[in-house]
Parts: sequence; C-alpha cells; structure tokens
Amino acid sequence: MKYIESLIWGFIVALTALILEVFCEIIIKDILGFSAFTFQYTEFAFPLALLIIFLVATIEESLKFTIFWKRTLLYVTKKNLTLHGGLLGSGFALTELILFYYKNNHSLSMISIWQITVVFLTHIILGILLIYSLSKIPKNYIFIMLLFIIILHAGINIVILSFLR
Repeated sequence: MKYIESLIWGFIVALTALILEVFCEIIIKDILGFSAFTFQYTEFAFPLALLIIFLVATIEESLKFTIFWKRTLLYVTKKNLTLHGGLLGSGFALTELILFYYKNNHSLSMISIWQITVVFLTHIILGILLIYSLSKIPKNYIFIMLLFIIILHAGINIVILSFLR
C-alpha cells in the first residue's frame, strides 16, 4: 500500500508543481508584458529561458524534496528506498506525459518513444537521487545535494529543449 502512496504522491507533486508554474507564468507575464513560456527565441529571450528552466526545476525538485522529507521517509526502509524514489518519480513523469497528451489534442503522434523514455528516466533517477540524499547524506549537506539535483534537472531540460528546437 505504501508503494501506491509513493506513486500517488508523484501525481500530487506534479500537479502542485504545475499550479505553481502557472502562477509564476502569470506573475512573469504581468511584469514583462508577454508570456515567458511561449516567447519566440531571440537573444533577449535566451537568459530568460535559462531562468525559467531553473525556476521550473527548482519548483519541481523542491516539492519532491518536501514530500520525501515530510512524508515518504516516515515509512521507507533501506530495502525499498530505491523503489519509493522511483515510484514518486514515475508518478511525476506519468502526470507530465498525460498532461502533454491532453495538451496535444489526444495525439500520440506528438510524443516519441525517446521523449517518453527521457521523461521517465529523468524523474526516476532524480527521485532516487533525492531520496538517497535525504536518507544517507548528513543534514548540513542536504541543501548542496538539492542544489546539485536542481542543476542536473535544469541541465537535462536544456538538452531536451535543444533537441526539440
């Protein structure tokens, strides 16, 4: 039952991240006067794109961190640590893919196998890294590990976006 809970927390974290990202989009649109997530690529837009990528990665990984720290670590044992991290990451990835599917008018033709694989592997690996860092790393180094995971997540997103361009 706790395995299903980890998967469901992945869904909840992804939807919460989406709400926060939309809220940030509204604030950015009010400040800059244009939609930060749908702007055209220009020299001015590149630093803004990096900022948005890091903002999104920070929101997503901070929410995962909070759920692991406040909820999941209460029932995780050393034996099933990897499984819970992977399940939370899978729930997150599955939510992203479902939202992408609905965004593209229920078309699977817009989603390639490599995109599905990259999304799942990214969130599963980051989930496992995050839960291991919370359970194994001394408390005074957790912020550094979270920062590393955020940078890794942002880097993966930059690589993905460069392939989609």
